[in-house]
Amino acid sequence: MTDQEIKKYLDNHNWAVDAQDAFMDIFNTSPQIIDESYDFDNHLMTIITSDNIFKFKWLLGKPIERK
Repeated sequence: MTDQEIKKYLDNHNWAVDAQDAFMDIFNTSPQIIDESYDFDNHLMTIITSDNIFKFKWLLGKPIERK
């Protein structure tokens, strides 16, 4: 994804993305990402490219219980 496509994707998801979807849709398709960080207190993911900084709600699912 280009930076414009990332912004459109985040707009379409109201700037709140499931973690698994973000990996599949953003991180795996956006080689221009140069850094990322997660704010555990506020549940915000930050993605940095050479031209933009994107911050969005990082939605973690429930852990799977194993028996």
